[in-house]
Amino acid sequence: MNKIQEAKMMCKNAHKNQTRKYTGEKYFNHPFRVYKILEKLNASQDLQISGLLHDVLEDTDVKDKTIKEKFGVKVLKLVKEVTGYGNIKTREGLTLKLADMLDNIKDIPKNKQYLKQRIQEMNKMQKRLHYEKNVNEIIEDMV
Repeated sequence: MNKIQEAKMMCKNAHKNQTRKYTGEKYFNHPFRVYKILEKLNASQDLQISGLLHDVLEDTDVKDKTIKEKFGVKVLKLVKEVTGYGNIKTREGLTLKLADMLDNIKDIPKNKQYLKQRIQEMNKMQKRLHYEKNVNEIIEDMV
């Protein structure tokens, strides 16, 4: 089994009893979609794996040691970098957080002020990454 498949299994097992707050869908669908966004961006394998595992440390019983042993120090650092806000220092961390936010934005309740703040935050990240498309165009591509 390759590392991506192994990460998918870990993600699915870790989140198996969880559901999304706003949609009620199985939680693991979210990290799978984040992975797909990163795959479309031709992100590195480590970044794609981090997309699958980005919520396991804060939302499940998976420990740092397990991620490090199975996927390496780089994946662990990326997952920890995007856990919470304010710790993002690398281009890969910004890319991962942006992919996470892009998927999350679809589930945000119709609170226009909150939505506007998230889009502004995502556009700032997008500018730091020098992506050609702005967040609004990326969201349109996803819908």
